[in-house]
Amino acid sequence: TRQDKTRQDKTRQVKTRQDKTRQDKTRQDKGHLRALCAACRQNTQGAPKLRGFTRPATGGNRKGRWRRYINMIVTMVLGGLWHGAGWTFIIWGALHGLYLVINHAWHAARKMLGQDTTRPLSKTLHLFSVLLTFFSVMVAWVFFRANDIHSAIAILHAMTGGNNFEFTTRLSLVAHHVMTRNYIIIMLLMAWFAPSSQQIMARFKPALDTSSIVVTSQWMAWRPSWVWMFFHALIALAGILSISALSEFIYFRF
Repeated sequence: TRQDKTRQDKTRQVKTRQDKTRQDKTRQDKGHLRALCAACRQNTQGAPKLRGFTRPATGGNRKGRWRRYINMIVTMVLGGLWHGAGWTFIIWGALHGLYLVINHAWHAARKMLGQDTTRPLSKTLHLFSVLLTFFSVMVAWVFFRANDIHSAIAILHAMTGGNNFEFTTRLSLVAHHVMTRNYIIIMLLMAWFAPSSQQIMARFKPALDTSSIVVTSQWMAWRPSWVWMFFHALIALAGILSISALSEFIYFRF
């Protein structure tokens, strides 16, 4: 009897550790997706209020799955109009609404197939999901920043190699291409490996729910200290010194 009890205790401890590991991996996967969509969150400050206004009018989640999907798209389209009255902003919001619908429909399909949606994906599927999210959001942001739909389509056409790749021997153009390439590499490294603002401020409970945010680098977590004050002072100084000409603040157009 004592051996059976010991065996049961060991089995229970192993199961508890496995459950905890599975939960940690799930939270880490969500943290990676949150990091990739940090730019979306930073430019939708009105989303909580918008959701509060649209939920009672559209019925929220109480009128079935398809009505919920329509509500998601309507809410995100209104979020696009909140940024500016133009077709590019409407398309930007509609694309994000479509992405949300695909995400919820995918999870619903997995549940219907009897899969456990709380279990982390395999490394291959996780990599595919991250890349798909990154490129989908990047396409939507082209419409947000472009002056009109025609310009957005031209940018997407060029991004996919529609204008071919040209090589030149002119020194000025070569230097420009090298600077552009280096800039893109630095920005990609920051987008993929640097912690998001939500991860940096996780311990101080930012606006979003922090229960599923994983702080991968403790030394990058913000805290009131002389080191962080010096770091912020350097960023402010670099910003002031880099001002060479007046430029319109992007939100003046919204």
